[in-house]
Amino acid sequence: MRKHIIYRYFLFLSLVGLMQLTLSCSSSSNEIEPLKPEGGDTPLEKDEYTFLNVEYRKWQNGTFQAWTTADSRETRTIDNMNWYTPSSDYSRTAWGGRIGLQPSSVVGKEGFFRVASCGGRSYLLDPDNGAVIIHGIQHVRPGESTAHKKAFSTRYGSEARWSEETGKLLADNHINYISYGSNRIEVFPAAVRANLLTPKTQKIAYAENLYLLRTFMWDMSKNLGYAFDDDKYNRLVLLFEPTFATYIDRLVQEKSALFAGDRHFIGFYLDNELPFASYQNTDPLRGIDLKHFLSLPERYKAAREYAEKFMWNTYERVFVAEYQQYKKIKVQKFAYV
Repeated sequence: MRKHIIYRYFLFLSLVGLMQLTLSCSSSSNEIEPLKPEGGDTPLEKDEYTFLNVEYRKWQNGTFQAWTTADSRETRTIDNMNWYTPSSDYSRTAWGGRIGLQPSSVVGKEGFFRVASCGGRSYLLDPDNGAVIIHGIQHVRPGESTAHKKAFSTRYGSEARWSEETGKLLADNHINYISYGSNRIEVFPAAVRANLLTPKTQKIAYAENLYLLRTFMWDMSKNLGYAFDDDKYNRLVLLFEPTFATYIDRLVQEKSALFAGDRHFIGFYLDNELPFASYQNTDPLRGIDLKHFLSLPERYKAAREYAEKFMWNTYERVFVAEYQQYKKIKVQKFAYV
């Protein structure tokens, strides 16, 4: 029963995302009025933000692109929020959570991260009952390329030294969340865990990604005897494979056991950046339409048959309605004659 719930939930999220993508392409965007500050202490003659122009470059197709500011001319930072005045009159837990907000509607087990409402807003409640806003970075781990390994050896020499310096850097910048970020989900290695999750007097939370769909795809050769055609077909095709629900149920049970009882662990991501078009396809629209699913080969017939059933159920209703209207007209003409 549980595996079907997990599967339906994952399928629902994926299909909702596909629907949102389709709607965002067809509907016009509406401007949202910014919230005005309460009270009269903040000068309203200032704009809400002072935007920054940040230069960046993309890593695309295995290489860095040219430096640009094309999409970052209105970058916002907390320091440049002109209508915001930070408050310093409060105490915090070692996790960075604010003490004294009187949480209510708490969901979860005491002593671990939970969900709660404080002052009409939703928060995570840290293990020491502080209302915490998570801010952090992902993939805190040594790189695996030849260049990374060479630089790592020259700069640090050992994982112990690297994790010690990295932990101090995290604490000094008030980071309270990280992820180890391996492709195959795993716990923090014992050699670096303490330095990264409890640097100085701070406690740092973490979460990891299950990569449900991606891991199923990676294991297809072993489990199904063939690899996925990632350059031709939409990865969401795999959601309809008959063995998918059983596979992700087993994966969730196996991986969740790794983190049981860990106070630093918040939870799991189900997956990340699911591509709606063929992964290596330059056409952003190819692979997201019904035509793509209806033309799938026999190897992916489960997804094709689902699309065929959808088409039949949809157009059957239209056909029946049209046919009934046609019969009604014919009967009326016969009666007249």
